[in-house]
Amino acid sequence: MALSSAIIVPLSQANEIWWYGNPALGLIAYVPLYIATISSKSLRESAGLGALFGAVSTILSYFWLANFGEFSLWTIGGVTVVYTTYNGVLNTVLGLVLKTFLKQRPLIFGIFWTGYELVKSIGFLGFPWGLAAYPFSDFLPLVQIADITGVYGISFIVLYLNAFIAEVLMLCFRNRVHPTPITYKILVLHLVFITGLLTIYIIYGYNRLAYNAEITNELDVLMVQQNSDAWVADNQNETLSLLQRLTQENTAQNNPDLVVWSESSLRNPYQDTWVTYYDTNPTGYPFNSFLSDIDVPLLTGAPYTKNNKSYNSTILFDRKGNPVDHYSKQQLVPFAERVPFWNLQIVRDFYKDVLGLVAIWSPGDRQTVFQVEGKNGPVRFATPICFEDSFSGITQIFSKQNVDLFINLTNDAWSKTNSAQLQHFISSKFRTIETRTTMIRSTNAGVTGVIDPWGKTLVTLPMFTAQALRTTVPIYNWRNSPTIYTQIGNSFGWLLVGIALILLAFSLLPQHLCRGFYKRITDRHNMATP
Repeated sequence: MALSSAIIVPLSQANEIWWYGNPALGLIAYVPLYIATISSKSLRESAGLGALFGAVSTILSYFWLANFGEFSLWTIGGVTVVYTTYNGVLNTVLGLVLKTFLKQRPLIFGIFWTGYELVKSIGFLGFPWGLAAYPFSDFLPLVQIADITGVYGISFIVLYLNAFIAEVLMLCFRNRVHPTPITYKILVLHLVFITGLLTIYIIYGYNRLAYNAEITNELDVLMVQQNSDAWVADNQNETLSLLQRLTQENTAQNNPDLVVWSESSLRNPYQDTWVTYYDTNPTGYPFNSFLSDIDVPLLTGAPYTKNNKSYNSTILFDRKGNPVDHYSKQQLVPFAERVPFWNLQIVRDFYKDVLGLVAIWSPGDRQTVFQVEGKNGPVRFATPICFEDSFSGITQIFSKQNVDLFINLTNDAWSKTNSAQLQHFISSKFRTIETRTTMIRSTNAGVTGVIDPWGKTLVTLPMFTAQALRTTVPIYNWRNSPTIYTQIGNSFGWLLVGIALILLAFSLLPQHLCRGFYKRITDRHNMATP
């Protein structure tokens, strides 16, 4: 049963079969694991089931990490080990708490797993992929509540529903599974509560979708998708020439307000002695000559160096080709872009000699807000880089600075899979709802497009094609009515974490005050499982 969930969960998320996930599977994905956990005969068995689920579901969901250059074994192996451990610990806790609060356990399952999703999505090891809410990203009435609760409000109701369905199945087939303490009367109470929550979600969602937000400005934007892997060092001149050609072909008739290239489009810094590099490269039509010719502001990804440190950055050039400002990525990929204790020689030697990692990025230390002229005046925008558009805390901080627009620059071509790029794209849709801010995504292979403040995809380019997309991006007036989420962040998720800790403490405390603490927990666990 744990293996069944480990297969169904990846199929419910964006994958190579169902590109945007399968919401029907999302409603039952955790049902087998839930039944297996409460049917387990010991805490050790609960831990093993969770570890098995974590290992298999991670490999099936994120197999594309094996394409992460020379670090593939480290990335796919490291993520698998982490999630095997995470889910083993989580299932151990669930195995205890669900058998302490028998009648409330569907609700408690939703609380604990949602709290886990929040905790795993923050900090140095943060990886906000594979959340229970993601298969429902296109069910817009349901997900609008994210502007209050964040994405975790949707995950909670989905997980609660999974547990409820599991309880219905166990009650219907109780002689084939095991006797359940949840009666029809208790199930009806859970159904009433779930129905009430869903009704609130849907009514609120339709209300937000019907809200006639004022379009205060428009930005004519050209996004260029070059379809090349920035990790291939010997194709940089060819790639830069392609970017320049696609840009000029789509600005020949009239100039847009902004041209946007992807992350790492420039492989070398545009500063100090490197500026002269662009006087002669690419051969035939140097980048500096191109800048002076197009007469359009250009936003692109490029390295930035300062005080012997290198940063993964975005740079805005003005119409005259002069660099205006830069933003450096703050949430770096753990153990790939950022390594703890890198200053220690033994750590550097291990990464250089064993893994082949010769340099790392440093995290940025400021939230840069750029500005360009739109149809009706200046447009303020922030540029979360790569998977930063999946971290709700980053976009929340930017939204507090009254930005009108998010522009995400991404390089996912290395994954060589549609599912990797779509998983990234879907997670970014929730950032637009949480902050009610339009997002442009300009990538080197996909998904390049525009998402409106309700999470609706306005336009996209086909993945893994070299094309340019020119479109008018609507700018909505939300400054005078910031979302509740913008002001309180993930308070809903942290509330669930707090409740989960109280429930766990309540489950542990009586035994902790008695002799034979661990034996008594196990005995009570076994007694609850006929």
